[in-house]
Amino acid sequence: LKFQKKISGVGLLIIVILVAFDMVMCWYSFPELVFPLYIFPMLIAGCSTHATIAHLHKKLNAEMVHFDGVLLLFAILLAYSTYLGIASAFFLLIHAFFPLLRDPLIYLLGKMGLITRVTPRCLLFTQLLCTVPVMVFDAYAAMLLFDFFVPVTGRMGVSINPEYVMMPLSLFVALSFVLYTSNLFYVSRRMDYPMKCGSLLYCLFFLSLLTTRLGWPYKYSDESPRLRRLITLDTERSIYPFRSSSPVREHALFVQTLDYRGINDLPEHTFLTGNNEPNCSDTKDEYCRLPYYTAIHQMFPPRESRWIPLPNHPRITKPISVVNTEKLVLSKSEVRMNFTIFGGVDKMSLHLTPLSGFVVSSWSFTNFEPSTFGKRNTYFVFLTESRWIPLPNHPRITKPISAVNTEKLVLSKSEVRMNFTIFGGVDKMSLHLTPLSGFLVSSWSFTNFEPSTFGKRNTYFVFLTYGAEAPEHRAFWIILRKINSDGINEEDLDETPLLEISVATHYAHGPHQYSETLSQLRSLITSRRKTPHLAVGWWKWAITTIAGVAEIVMNSDGVNEGDLDETPLLEISVATHYAHGPHQYSETLSQLRSLITSRRKTPHLAVGK
Repeated sequence: LKFQKKISGVGLLIIVILVAFDMVMCWYSFPELVFPLYIFPMLIAGCSTHATIAHLHKKLNAEMVHFDGVLLLFAILLAYSTYLGIASAFFLLIHAFFPLLRDPLIYLLGKMGLITRVTPRCLLFTQLLCTVPVMVFDAYAAMLLFDFFVPVTGRMGVSINPEYVMMPLSLFVALSFVLYTSNLFYVSRRMDYPMKCGSLLYCLFFLSLLTTRLGWPYKYSDESPRLRRLITLDTERSIYPFRSSSPVREHALFVQTLDYRGINDLPEHTFLTGNNEPNCSDTKDEYCRLPYYTAIHQMFPPRESRWIPLPNHPRITKPISVVNTEKLVLSKSEVRMNFTIFGGVDKMSLHLTPLSGFVVSSWSFTNFEPSTFGKRNTYFVFLTESRWIPLPNHPRITKPISAVNTEKLVLSKSEVRMNFTIFGGVDKMSLHLTPLSGFLVSSWSFTNFEPSTFGKRNTYFVFLTYGAEAPEHRAFWIILRKINSDGINEEDLDETPLLEISVATHYAHGPHQYSETLSQLRSLITSRRKTPHLAVGWWKWAITTIAGVAEIVMNSDGVNEGDLDETPLLEISVATHYAHGPHQYSETLSQLRSLITSRRKTPHLAVGK
């Protein structure tokens, strides 16, 4: 236990030093650095502990006691994991079986006359031979863990320090090695000199990590890029104050970093370095009326983002408008509100924040279960999925579909072939095939039909083509329930804010994805990430970014087609993201992408680049 505590203490001390010297994730660009950074000093700590104990407390058969104790430990763990049915118990079997062959192998060598007595050197080589499979599997498992977790640490946000993930993984590897070498210290000479040399070597390594490009967290290369990940949205935000139809419009660059080094570690540039975090003091919206790409505000809170005002407005081809079409009192504690959203593109989301003591009771999106969603202030709703909402008027179908059964042919006593021709439709079509009257699908013309592949089902869903367009408008309803027992006063209903709604849309593809700003930013990134040697600190330009134009509209209860209600019931923020197309990148985003692309390739040109 003493050496385990010492190894863990060394790992925690390394984390403290890395944080103090701003070297968090210094291994990110070169994951193999985890071995000399964490595992090597842990090995020194564990081995030096056993060497000291062996020198101070010399006991008979201490080597055998330690070795057999380790075997007994792994045997118990193996038996317990096998009893639980854990599939990875074979890993413990490797740790128990191969080292168990050491003593029989020594006995066999003695019977063959190859050795006359058991010397420390004989123990060393025999134990090394028996533990080679253990070392190989440990090294392989460690590399698999690092290959998986290192990329993940670049997307974990600021909630978890990635050093607390890498240190336990390193501890696992170091502990396995020390357990199967510690017994040798009780039959060998003092190891003070090798331990001191190892400590000095580690100090030199850490110094080089601190002062050279070896410790840069991010590097750009065509073969193996290790880049900082950003979300940059050139955003047009419209906030409709309560009892007002005149919005407060803002144009800014919304910047989020996805790793632990955070927003303050970005390179110095007008596009990336705002002075203040977003002001969220005047809203209960957990997303701070910001056009979040997805519901990740806990891993990436608003305070860890930047809202950087810009002079030029992006091109919003489909501006959002929110209409509160109806407000209906259902009971003393429930109000139903109907909304229609016009505009936006195919990537939209809602932020629904009940106000004035109300909570969400039901809505039209899906079956609302409070136990599923949990207690929260704001509900994040994706609008990319469809719902069947009955409407009075029929839409205009330019290419109506007709399916014609051209032939029905009996192939055998149990099989019937049916030929169909489908007319009309557009570039996105699908079929629902449901056999009836005790029949099953035996074969079809789409592909080779294998029942074992598709499984047993009532209906088969068949894609005919791919592609989609954003709908012209989206209608939904939501029922709010009063928490307290006072009930709802219909006369005061229009004087009380019930709900805050933020609607966001992202131009994530297509010709409108990049504004002029975004194009400049992308160009800047593209050029500077290739030349980190041109300026101090330019290694920070080793960036890749998800960029696009976004729009977010916030309303209190929505905007009524007639006169505005006297009281806000709901604050609506409507956001749209231009994630594709010609308008995806604004001018600011284009500049930022260009800046990142160029500077991430030349981190050696300036300190911090």
